[in-house]
Amino acid sequence: MPGLIEKMIDTSYTFLIVAKQMHESCILKKNKVSSYSRFIASFFFSRAYEMFESFLILLKADRKVDCVILLRSLCNMAIDFGYVLDEDEKAKEVKAIKYLLAGDRAQKRLLEKNIDEFRKHYPGLDPRLDELTSNICTMEKILAKKFGVTDWRLPNISDRAKEVGGTALNYYNQIYTYYSIVEHHNYLFGQAYVDMDKCEPLERPEAIDKSIFFRRELILIMFRSLFLIILQGFNTEFRLKWNNKLDELSKKHDQEYEAIKEKDKKEGKNDR
Repeated sequence: MPGLIEKMIDTSYTFLIVAKQMHESCILKKNKVSSYSRFIASFFFSRAYEMFESFLILLKADRKVDCVILLRSLCNMAIDFGYVLDEDEKAKEVKAIKYLLAGDRAQKRLLEKNIDEFRKHYPGLDPRLDELTSNICTMEKILAKKFGVTDWRLPNISDRAKEVGGTALNYYNQIYTYYSIVEHHNYLFGQAYVDMDKCEPLERPEAIDKSIFFRRELILIMFRSLFLIILQGFNTEFRLKWNNKLDELSKKHDQEYEAIKEKDKKEGKNDR
């Protein structure tokens, strides 16, 4: 008989099915208006879907550190999505352009800083630099001429999280506190690194199994909550009609969270 985590994983595939159906309905929607904010919404939605697929594979394999790395990335994405999707249409488009502009500038700085080394492995480097330069120039002109904005700086992730608030801010604080050792020391190495006999600077990998914050149920609950934020934002941005279905998913999600707490209570745990 499947346990709670197995049931939660099965439920999670329902989330993916709904997300795919949402995407298909968006494709079929007529008279869609193109905008920078909708470009970001489409990118985040597609990326979150792919990440959730990978996350569930890793979760079933008990690769908790790899799951946490994806959780951190999805948290940042949910924060950025919430930050961009302002209720005011003008403010939303300005934030979207600033976000894309910051990304292109960061990529351009990285390429230019290591240009000689990159040229050895990336024959398309110069055209890409030209493309980034053109994109940056175009977005700066749009901000200045269309919106009268000359301050193109993007707030840091902490300030964006505070502006968004709610679930995204709550999980941001938890993830950057309880999973900081994974973020700082294992981001490039993943689970295989943690499982090594000599694992520096994470000295006691066995502690992960004892930590309540590395319980698979809790990691999945957090990931799914953030995934719901992405789905709801996508539904709102493209004015789709999936509110009722998303409410159903949210209700099922909450029921399974309550089941976790009830299970802990019966087992005498006080994790929450």
